[in-house]
Amino acid sequence: MANPLKNAKEAGMILTVDIGGTHTRLAMADEDASGIQPAYFRSYRSEKYRDVDEVIQDYQTSIGIQAKRAVIGVPGPVLNGTARATNLPWELEEKGLAERLGFSSVKLINDVEALGYAIDVLAPDDLVMLNPGRPYPDAPAAVFAPGTGLGEAYVLPAGNRYRVFPSEGGHAGFSPSNKLELQLLEYLMAAHDHVSVESVCSGPGICNIYRFLRDRKICFEPQW
Repeated sequence: MANPLKNAKEAGMILTVDIGGTHTRLAMADEDASGIQPAYFRSYRSEKYRDVDEVIQDYQTSIGIQAKRAVIGVPGPVLNGTARATNLPWELEEKGLAERLGFSSVKLINDVEALGYAIDVLAPDDLVMLNPGRPYPDAPAAVFAPGTGLGEAYVLPAGNRYRVFPSEGGHAGFSPSNKLELQLLEYLMAAHDHVSVESVCSGPGICNIYRFLRDRKICFEPQW
């Protein structure tokens, strides 16, 4: 029986993967093209899979392409080519992934670090002004990525490029700045040993704030 995957290694296809606590998103990029234009975008529910191997296998089978290499954004620290995803029971290792899935190489990178590298290729239409101010192209930049968790990174200019440094700043302690936020901290401390910034600035954080406002009767909850 013929292999359902077309051999696209000669075409230089790179598999890009963004692992999230809720969704894992994949796309293909042609490294030989002028400018990287992702194609074959797919999104999968992370909780339905035992590991990222299964997601990648499903994805490549569905589009009929075997990539040459892979780069995988992981929500968590990457150390010596290994990582354990935050908010998921997935453990990843570059060499093992390459051997099992037939890639010539696999690169693991912190997911928010990957976002930092994207800053340099954003167009004006990709940006939304939150607060007016004067931009300084050579100044450091901060990257915040609230989702299932809270990812953070910082970006420093280095000549005509940027250097991106991932962090686990989302796990720093939540520091109230007014009386209402202090009440929120006290409310969350009743259920958690450590209340992080991620506890209030993330998808689950929205639920935490909602329950706090409801239970403390600060806001009225409609019957619906």
